[in-house]
Amino acid sequence: MAGRSAPAPARPDPAQGPRTRLSLTHSRRAAPGLWCSQPRAFSLPCSLAGGINWEQGLINCATGCCPHGLGAATSVMARHGTACLLCPTTATCLGAAVGLVGASGAATGLWGPGPSVWGLLAVSMGHPRVPAGHRGCPRVYPWGSVGPAARGAELPLPAGRRALIVLAHLEKTSFNHAMAEAAASTLRDKGWDVTISDLYAMGFNPVLSRHDITGPPKDPEHFVYETEMGLAWKEGRLSSDIVAEQKKIEAADLIIFQFPLQWLGMPAILKGWFDRVIIQGFAYSMSTLYEHGCFQKKKAMLSFTTSGLESMYSPRGINGDMNVFLWPMQRGMLQFCGFQVLAPQICYSVRYVTPEARAQMLSAWRRRLASIWEEKPLGFIPNSCFELSMAAGFVLKQEVLAQQEGQPQGLTVGQHLGKAFPPNEQLKAPE
Repeated sequence: MAGRSAPAPARPDPAQGPRTRLSLTHSRRAAPGLWCSQPRAFSLPCSLAGGINWEQGLINCATGCCPHGLGAATSVMARHGTACLLCPTTATCLGAAVGLVGASGAATGLWGPGPSVWGLLAVSMGHPRVPAGHRGCPRVYPWGSVGPAARGAELPLPAGRRALIVLAHLEKTSFNHAMAEAAASTLRDKGWDVTISDLYAMGFNPVLSRHDITGPPKDPEHFVYETEMGLAWKEGRLSSDIVAEQKKIEAADLIIFQFPLQWLGMPAILKGWFDRVIIQGFAYSMSTLYEHGCFQKKKAMLSFTTSGLESMYSPRGINGDMNVFLWPMQRGMLQFCGFQVLAPQICYSVRYVTPEARAQMLSAWRRRLASIWEEKPLGFIPNSCFELSMAAGFVLKQEVLAQQEGQPQGLTVGQHLGKAFPPNEQLKAPE
């Protein structure tokens, strides 16, 4: 995204009485979050609902707080109200006052402005009424146990299944077009409603500008793109081409990004699509990041081609490890917004292989798509494993680091702890 920064959280009118902020139930077309007049109760697995560090006042989700170890990926935030967190064997009622912590920043490198860890939640808790066995930080499990919890709750097959294919290749006779057409036809045969955004055919403009909003900007003297776009989204003042793409995303259960790998990343037109469409408010906010993101009920995946051999993208290859190139796209873009990220579909060296080999690639793609919704997503470290405060720096907790001592490999490509990467961590879902 183009220099993400923290939006100011909306505040309710104190005269209207106590309200409860529901981070997971707000409308995508409304302002981020929804202020409700009455507190709400949620039924959550105990492994997610508890795990609160009362001393530090931080929400710690997604790693077990009770022996049942039920996995999920949802969170509840309450302000001036009561949140009821229930599991089959425990019921926890607590009074909470929520404070939102924002920290701006940008990650530089190949991908330009990247996700800064600005949107994480701090909570000050008063008079906790939680059983003693459920207090304190969640226990830290081996990565094999922690990883799956970050993948999110298993999603049921949507009744009216909808898929969006975002295609970024200029040539109609290209293999990328063939892959997109194979995906569309296979999914339609399985009952999916499929929409294709062919960015080149649409003439999609990937360049950020003041024309991306209508009406006067908030600060005409210093146009801060992400701030102006977030405000324009909230007020319904985005340009029509951006709104059209956002509606496609809202309607989709599954999004496939089809493109040729260029300069070890996505083409400029697709990167510009992300910069202009996946904006603050619509796709992320201070309280909706990573596994708690706005799109946590959707699945997304990359499908791309290369000119180089597969061996060129191996840990020994001249181009380097493909897992490294995938991390900014899969973690920094898709999972940042909450998508459950499926393993990528990669077709290597399509320009140089035989027609028979390309036909086999298309056949393999069709076979995979036939049951794509049942696939498990990639695993990422849950937010609860990090110190979620400005003072602590949003880094892995000491107990997580201690548990990883003596391990030959790091946790992920991004959180490698100076060790070897887990093999194929960005290429295959955990078993």
